[in-house]
Amino acid sequence: MRSLASDTTAADTIPMKLILYLGLLAAVLILLIQSWNTANPALEEARIKAQVEAASLAILSIQDGYARNTAESHSPEGTMCTLKFTLPDSVRYISFGVDPDPDCNGQLGDSEWIPENNTIIYQYKNGVKKRLFLEGKTAL
Repeated sequence: MRSLASDTTAADTIPMKLILYLGLLAAVLILLIQSWNTANPALEEARIKAQVEAASLAILSIQDGYARNTAESHSPEGTMCTLKFTLPDSVRYISFGVDPDPDCNGQLGDSEWIPENNTIIYQYKNGVKKRLFLEGKTAL
């Protein structure tokens, strides 16, 4: 019986197997990276939409609230809500009730803003604009 240290019958195939296994590992990693890059925009869109829908619910909850009398400095506060967004870098702006870029050219100050009641609008840096219409009363 031969000892394990002196058995070299398959030693010449080890480098070839190593190269083959590293190549397979690289192919799997490339497929994983490609699938992540494909799925990431859809995941970002879902995160943004969830935040905008939460904001619309908060706005709807205060729509029938009480307004503060600004003429009296000691009047009680009206109904308020605080909205906090964590938007990705791909979002150019988010607006409430107005379209600041009706031309879709990325310049927010070159044209007149168009009021769109009960609408939350957000635009990506690639120019795609999304609208979420809110239920409830239209403010004039």
